Amino acid sequence: MNSPLVEKERLLFADNLRGFLILLVVLGHCIQFSDTDFDHNTVFRYIYAFHMPLFMFLSGFVSYRRDYQWTSARRRFSQLVVPFVCWAALDMAVNRDFDFAWLREPDRALWFLWVLFWISVLHIALSKLSRKLGVAEEIVMTIAICLFAALLALGHTSFGLGLISWYLPDYCIGAFTRKYYRQLRPRLSFACLPLLTSYAILGWFWMREGTPTFMTGDSKVIAFAYKFISGLIGSYGFLALAQLWNHRVLYLTELGGITLGIYAVHQPIVHTIIDSGLLDAAALSHPAVQVAAIFALTLAASIGWWFILSRIPVLSKLFLGK
Repeated sequence: MNSPLVEKERLLFADNLRGFLILLVVLGHCIQFSDTDFDHNTVFRYIYAFHMPLFMFLSGFVSYRRDYQWTSARRRFSQLVVPFVCWAALDMAVNRDFDFAWLREPDRALWFLWVLFWISVLHIALSKLSRKLGVAEEIVMTIAICLFAALLALGHTSFGLGLISWYLPDYCIGAFTRKYYRQLRPRLSFACLPLLTSYAILGWFWMREGTPTFMTGDSKVIAFAYKFISGLIGSYGFLALAQLWNHRVLYLTELGGITLGIYAVHQPIVHTIIDSGLLDAAALSHPAVQVAAIFALTLAASIGWWFILSRIPVLSKLFLGK
């Protein structure tokens, strides 16, 4: 018999893990925008092999409910879609480029917000459908994942469909992990080191585009499977590690509560810092030192801008979804 968690239970380790992940998101973009050969940067590859799958996994994990209500979809619209549209509109106004291609290709904008919203809505709909049909959620969602995977394989990727298809499994697995968490928790603790060791090996060969580096051929199926397995093992490994700290961790827990805000504001800040030439001094000529400086400035400025926006109600609602 299942023993789902009570919704009121607060899992602080999830906030700590989200705080850790947003640091990796900022660091990953600092590397990506400052290193012309970022795809071969080992730190970048280790970050990208798991951080977005784990973000989706955690989104499903913390959103799990025994009985979903459509009111949560309306709340998610305000939290996710409104900021997505507002930031895209601001970008068009600043750059005087009124091309609405970001609707067709949301990865040109803050795609995570758009994709997370539709995955959340889809998950609610599938949960309600499973109840109506009297079929286990796991079966209904597995069928849906297979259908979306087929659409992805057929090349249907417009309007974020490809990203939704890619990350839907991570979200669903995260939700079911929360559903059975009491049973899984001791097993995860036992498997923490093997999972992280496996991820360290998988991440070494991981590539953002194409098959892993130990292969000479090119296979979309193998590339997809390798990325999915790497992300899943990394997600479970870091979840197992994070659950050891189910208490407030200085600054990290607070960062976990403002991840969407930091995600929304940090990219233009990274570009501004790099384009300004402020870090062209000889003392910052070493790539690692330069990335560290860009990261520190970006994080500080992002938190500062989040603080300002969060104190102005209308801007907080429009750009932070608060």
